[in-house]
Amino acid sequence: MKESLTNLISLVNKDYKEIVIISGGDIIHSDKITKSETAKGTQLDAVDMKQAIKDARQFYDVLFQESLKNANIVRHYSITGNHDRDSGYLLNLLLEAQYPQIEHHVGDYRQAFVIDDTSIMLMHGDLATKNAPLLFAQEYRGIWNSTKHHQIISGHFHYDKTTEVMGVELIQVGTNKPNDPYETANGYIGNNKQLTAITYNTNRMTQRNYL
Repeated sequence: MKESLTNLISLVNKDYKEIVIISGGDIIHSDKITKSETAKGTQLDAVDMKQAIKDARQFYDVLFQESLKNANIVRHYSITGNHDRDSGYLLNLLLEAQYPQIEHHVGDYRQAFVIDDTSIMLMHGDLATKNAPLLFAQEYRGIWNSTKHHQIISGHFHYDKTTEVMGVELIQVGTNKPNDPYETANGYIGNNKQLTAITYNTNRMTQRNYL
């Protein structure tokens, strides 16, 4: 994570009107501390969960502190994934308590927010993806109707893919997570290892940065 964090901080260290940090789920590999399992109980390869939580805290400490130095407004939107339904939720509550100067929105399955004339719905990507644009318009009618551009940002599949459905941009972002034995055995090894940061002007998305 060090290289991606260094690249991310280099991007953050510019003057911005606002910085929005998205935690899209599966920040913590396992939903349990004493054994490695997803929220549904699927067995995972062993991971040191105590160290994983410490690493996550350190990553967010650096990112939050640098963001607060470089923007008048910092917001954090978080949801949980299929791996960390409980552990991820608890981590985000802890971050909310530690950084009250940041505007936190701790959610479960979906979140939505506005950046000037662009509205964005956040979802992990494992659930309710088939009709995501209609779901966006139904669940968040207020911000949908008040903005010109609409995006849905998800992850889950560990690779980048962008499509468009009736003007709605579906942005699936990748991860810089190394391949685990399950991914190696099933051949899920070709994705680029990177984080994604998006810049906007007052009208719409202007640049996509791979870190």
